[in-house]
Amino acid sequence: MDMTPLYAVWDSLFRLVYAPHCYVCRKEIVELPGKDRLLNRFFCPECHRALIINPWPGCHFCGAYRTEGRESSRYCVHCRDEKFAFDQVVTLGMFDGLLREAIYMIKKPECVYLARALAESLYRTRLKGSSVLDVDWIVPAPMHKNRLSERGVNDADVIAQRLSDLSGIKYVDALSRTAVTALQRKLSPQQRRENVRGAFEWRWHVDKDKPPKSVLIVDDVLTTGATCNEIARMMKSIGVETVYVAVIARAVGD
Repeated sequence: MDMTPLYAVWDSLFRLVYAPHCYVCRKEIVELPGKDRLLNRFFCPECHRALIINPWPGCHFCGAYRTEGRESSRYCVHCRDEKFAFDQVVTLGMFDGLLREAIYMIKKPECVYLARALAESLYRTRLKGSSVLDVDWIVPAPMHKNRLSERGVNDADVIAQRLSDLSGIKYVDALSRTAVTALQRKLSPQQRRENVRGAFEWRWHVDKDKPPKSVLIVDDVLTTGATCNEIARMMKSIGVETVYVAVIARAVGD
């Protein structure tokens, strides 16, 4: 039985009865700053500041934190020599510090409430009003059924569904992962690309003869971009014209 929805319901009911607590440090939220009132339903002011850099000084294309200045060019040192199939990456922040800890937390079923809160922060801080949301479908990066059975939750799916709820854009569980691949974090950039090559396909209920014109792929972290790039490559090979990517955190692969 999937207990994920029950955790979300229980947490919501608890917060109606008791004072709100930060989703990261669990400290009671005593005061909600006016301009950040909505986001601070979930995070105390200290964690909110640590999680969310606003405005984000990231690359216009790959979303990586850039030190040479956001306006210097469309591409940064991390992507100017890459040939990605996706069209743009939007991220809440850098895969470091408190946000990194939060990413590890949302990989557990009992922390689905945190995944939904981070999705809302991503939407309200980065996506709302952006052309990236001018898409037909929101699609989560899939997890192989064996790994999903072990972990109990695909946090990318939780994030994607919440973004769909907030934006009104159609959520489609369109992809399946056809192979149990090695964990990406243990591989080099080249090995990551080879590891996911041919690993994704449309699910049986998706009519690939009539693909959407534009899609937003959702995942938790983007490092080298190998996974999202392979998904975008596969989508464009059957006629999807534009593929955007939204992630909670952007890391940079070595």
